[in-house]
Amino acid sequence: MKEIYNAINQIIAERKKAAMCIITETKGSTPRKIGSKMIVLENGQVIGSIGGGELEHFVVEKSQEIIKTGDAETFNFGLKEDFQMSCGGRVTVFVEPVKLPDQLIVFGGGHICRSLVTYAKNFDFNITVVDEREGIFDSWAENDFTLINKIHIEAYPELKFDDQTYVCIMTHAHKYDKIVAGYCGSQNSKFTGVIASKTKAAKIRKELIEEKVLTQEQAEAIEMPLGIPMKCELPEEIAISVLGRLIDVKNQK
Repeated sequence: MKEIYNAINQIIAERKKAAMCIITETKGSTPRKIGSKMIVLENGQVIGSIGGGELEHFVVEKSQEIIKTGDAETFNFGLKEDFQMSCGGRVTVFVEPVKLPDQLIVFGGGHICRSLVTYAKNFDFNITVVDEREGIFDSWAENDFTLINKIHIEAYPELKFDDQTYVCIMTHAHKYDKIVAGYCGSQNSKFTGVIASKTKAAKIRKELIEEKVLTQEQAEAIEMPLGIPMKCELPEEIAISVLGRLIDVKNQK
């Protein structure tokens, strides 16, 4: 059982797609009993067991489908009639996708970022902040965040993008905003936005397209200016505007 829970923690940390399979009911003779668990990864790799043989093979295949659809399912089997297993009992297996937390990646650890991540941690985001400036994180007392003190190009290999990833770009230099937007705009993510004036946003978008860093569709998918429309002046106010937009996207079906 410890192996299963350790594996779940690792799967979440590495943002892998997987499904948890649990035997919820048995009747008669069965190879495993109620509570037996198995994890199936997207590639079909298995951790744990719910009984082996054709039963397990079938559940692995169904689990891979469930990982894609995201919809949990319950299966009820007669081991003899369905799989020609001599033990002959019945078993019910519940399969659900492993739910990964939404991920927020912020490029730039300045005042707006600091307020944003302080608020966002209350909304179940796993948060990573990237900033190369020396000492930028020295006064950060929080342990809830992953802080990467590297220039963005060196940080890219440490980041994993997926359809639950939200990216906010607010570096200390306009040229970095453009470079990071070009990279993140080509990655798989739920949302990417850049703190920018309308003039700066138009310039970044135009250059990314003209320089063939991004397609027009990719460039237009980046939200610039970032945040819900409201009158903001203080960093804390801008952060609320940004978080409001993230929540809006997060809660859309």
